[in-house]
Amino acid sequence: MSVISDLIEKVNDPDLRARLSEEVARMQKQKKFGLVFEEHLPDGLMEITEKLRSFNRERDWEQFHDAKNLALSISIEAAELNECFLWKSAEEADKAKVEEELADVFLCAIMLADKYGIDIKDICLKKIEKNAQKYPVEKAKGKATKYNEL
Repeated sequence: MSVISDLIEKVNDPDLRARLSEEVARMQKQKKFGLVFEEHLPDGLMEITEKLRSFNRERDWEQFHDAKNLALSISIEAAELNECFLWKSAEEADKAKVEEELADVFLCAIMLADKYGIDIKDICLKKIEKNAQKYPVEKAKGKATKYNEL
């Protein structure tokens, strides 16, 4: 719904903007309307996505959130997550800092999925199934070997 929400936000007339928002909300509740991304979001993820959209819209940051920059952000935030463990054991890592950096990785990934209208649940389940085919239990159990070396 990011595109529709963005378009509604651009409507100058506040009454029309409110009526359009109400109508879209009503149609979503009836499950007769909606993008695949929103229809199949796991519980809680829709709330996060909407808050993230609003946060970015309020700051006019969508202009910076093209697919390339979001993909780069995931990598950069993942590097910051890695930094939590640099030169220490996993047990020595600051859990609060790990949570903060992990949240940044997730938020960037959610924005990228939203940008493309990707169903997060669907792609994750497909990837798990694909990995199950690449790493059958009878060959991979207890091994940290790449699939092509099993």
